[in-house]
Amino acid sequence: MSSSKFFLYCCLSFIAGIGVSSLFPPESFSADFLFFIYVLILAVMVDLIFFWSKKKLRLILFLAIFFLLGFWRYQVSWPETIKGQIESYFDQKITFSGVIAQEPDERIDSQRLVVRVSEAEGKATKGKILVTTSVYPQYNYGDHLTISCKIKKPENFNDFDYGRYLAVSDIYAICGFPQIEVLEKNQGGKFYQRIFAFKKKLRQVTTENLAEPPAGFLTAFLLGDKKGLDQALFDNFAKSGLAHIIAISGQHVTIIFALLLSFFIGLGFYRQQAFYLIVLFLIFYIVIIGAPASAVRAAVMGFLLLLAMHLGRLSSADRAISLAAAIMLAFNPKLILEAGFQLSFAATLGIVYFYPFFRRKLRKISSFWGLRDLVLITIAAQIAVLPLTLYYFKRLPFISILANFLVLPILPLVISLGFAALFIGLIYPALAKILFWFLWLILVYIIKVAEYAIKLPLSYFEFQQVSWWWAVIGYLVIGGMIIKIKTQNSKLKSSS
Repeated sequence: MSSSKFFLYCCLSFIAGIGVSSLFPPESFSADFLFFIYVLILAVMVDLIFFWSKKKLRLILFLAIFFLLGFWRYQVSWPETIKGQIESYFDQKITFSGVIAQEPDERIDSQRLVVRVSEAEGKATKGKILVTTSVYPQYNYGDHLTISCKIKKPENFNDFDYGRYLAVSDIYAICGFPQIEVLEKNQGGKFYQRIFAFKKKLRQVTTENLAEPPAGFLTAFLLGDKKGLDQALFDNFAKSGLAHIIAISGQHVTIIFALLLSFFIGLGFYRQQAFYLIVLFLIFYIVIIGAPASAVRAAVMGFLLLLAMHLGRLSSADRAISLAAAIMLAFNPKLILEAGFQLSFAATLGIVYFYPFFRRKLRKISSFWGLRDLVLITIAAQIAVLPLTLYYFKRLPFISILANFLVLPILPLVISLGFAALFIGLIYPALAKILFWFLWLILVYIIKVAEYAIKLPLSYFEFQQVSWWWAVIGYLVIGGMIIKIKTQNSKLKSSS
């Protein structure tokens, strides 16, 4: 076995250990059991030294070590409720102070603030708490607040594990509609304050020039901001298989790259010049949307895939992507609970394995300004995320390929006109209105495609309940497909 394959299997084993461990509630294992896992890891390491000369056994022992490390790492990532942490005040009404640590999440009837606590009941305290309050008065990132409310543990609803969802961001406590007093302003990082203020201006430009639902779609698509996205519109996109264009994911970054690559090459740039321009654009793009953790993770995976494409080594990109995922999970194992992380990882690997296969099979079909590759990339990603899509959304969009074929070719116009209109709107509002008018026509077209696509017979099928076992079976089937593709690739290389 080559060293690169060995490295890939170790990364996947570590990820699998975290995944298996996440199936058990955090309180399932005592400290003694976790210590036993730690001792077991050391014992397997000792066995590894004794059986080093036996290659197959050595591989099994290495995989066991990484699996156990992943299992142990996830379990120890959950904090104990100890004195000095905000979780120790569950079911108590207290007064605490802290700083708003993220951009406020503004909803139609409320706003949600992630507060990093510094003091509670006059004592130094640490932790983050999600505070839900009324729409007004509005609060901003960096506001230093004093809050009085009853601290609660997040509860599940509609089969949704809300506690685990918040735990991804290290939030373990919530409180609703408290008494709030602003002590100081601008106590956050200066960089983020400027970015969030700039992003707010871009949102204002959009809402001043576009009505809903196009305004909500544009801010979600360009700024990763779904606050103004109508729920009915989002459902239409999900049912038609177009939800990926409004989600900042590895697939999203890859599709933007493919769109911009075709756009720049069409303008006369060389491929290498286009690559560097796109990388600069992606960095700029992630920064202006506030560099949220989910978008940064998606950009990392997407960039690794883009780099592999640029270097002509797409077939080996799975090593780099798996390493990136393993490193992210090593720092925050609870990411394994996040649907966005799972979908991004699966979609990116799907592009690595399936896109070259489809491209080779359909090489005789004209690319037509990269449209063929855009559709193939989307299909490759959709196949890879299908089991997760069924599990999380309980929906199978049959109309997805047609809807993507109708929408993908005009996304470069949305990107170019969208950013041009936003930035010109900050300087010359009158000129921006002309661009927004053209943009409105395009956005209405995309929205109508999603709306009418799901009205076609058998456009999608919804399930009442989908067990996680179906997702496992789905990935076993996909794994078999990948093995067959890799076997065919090996035969082609040996015969050439």
